[in-house]
Amino acid sequence: MAYAPQNFTATVATNSVSTINLAWDDDVLGPVSGPGNWDRTYIYRSTDGITYAYLAYVNFGTETYADTSCASNDQYWYKARHFELGTSEWSSYSTSDDDWTYPDPPTGLSATGASTTTANLTWTNGDTYNSVKVERNSVEISSETGTATSYADTGLTPSTTYTYRLRGYNSTSALYSAYSATDTATTTDAHTDTVTATITITPVVTDLASGIDTVTATVTITPVVTDIRAHSDSVTATITLSPTCWDNTVVSTDFSMFLGDDDGNLYLHDDTYKSDNGASIISTIETKQTDFTEMYPELLDRWKTLYWVRIWYVDLETDSDITLYISTNGGNTWTLVGTKTVGASHAVAKSVDYHKIMTGQYFSFKVQHASTTQKMQILGLECEIEDGGDHYIIG
Repeated sequence: MAYAPQNFTATVATNSVSTINLAWDDDVLGPVSGPGNWDRTYIYRSTDGITYAYLAYVNFGTETYADTSCASNDQYWYKARHFELGTSEWSSYSTSDDDWTYPDPPTGLSATGASTTTANLTWTNGDTYNSVKVERNSVEISSETGTATSYADTGLTPSTTYTYRLRGYNSTSALYSAYSATDTATTTDAHTDTVTATITITPVVTDLASGIDTVTATVTITPVVTDIRAHSDSVTATITLSPTCWDNTVVSTDFSMFLGDDDGNLYLHDDTYKSDNGASIISTIETKQTDFTEMYPELLDRWKTLYWVRIWYVDLETDSDITLYISTNGGNTWTLVGTKTVGASHAVAKSVDYHKIMTGQYFSFKVQHASTTQKMQILGLECEIEDGGDHYIIG
């Protein structure tokens, strides 16, 4: 009767995810040919170490077999026995042996310099791991959980390139996967950028009451630079201011005029201002009638188109209502322009704009402050007009 295969071993091929090599001895207990000896070696495989299934056979004289049909990161058990064709007899089974295949490596590694001191890594796990080993410049720097797919490498040096790679680890088999493909990341540089920009501020107004410059402005910076790096920016800018209102005079290419006295105190109303019988009254200021020739003599006897009126006031109270009316017939009739709610108790000079297109030769303006409890100081009015042409009367 044939002897069983001796010294049976199962060993995974180096770094292989699919191959386990089998080996045994046939001539340890006696000759390998002649009566009562074998003709074939039958090999069996199990995935649980209990239930085996036929895998393959090899003929007389062969003492190895490579199982290339394995799955990655999995354990397999093997055993073998001899068969004699002439007598149809089987030997007993060899001892069994087992081994694991290697895990598949992580894939898609991407390394990106995120700041002067940080690189961000992302990847896809190629198999089931107990941990993922992260290496920088071929030195392990972190052991992440088996399900991790990202890592932030911090504490790096600015303007430096680093090379990264990964491998998975199965603690049960004590096997590492092959390394992933490498990727590099370069940290950003730490320096100071100089940005040259043009800043346009419109309008800039001198406080007509106190002489203190007060700016209510929208600032546009061109170019707009978004710096994703961690360093300081220095801005050198050219500032253009237009138009400027100074000492009640508007310097502008448009026809504009400011109505008010040198001190800007056209009207002051507070909660102690009463009528003769003690009842509070609405405070109103009505300007003189003007054809704007005090500033623009060339507008004499010409029609004008009014586009907007700006009321200057001192911000004494919160939520004050200011109503504007305009007349083009000497105050015989008044056109309501609108009411604006203003104020935040900042105690500084501010302005509010009313937009109204009206045509006439002479204009009068009336401002009302309807509150009986709030203080309101009106400094003056600024308006913009356009020359509408000669004034003709056809009779």
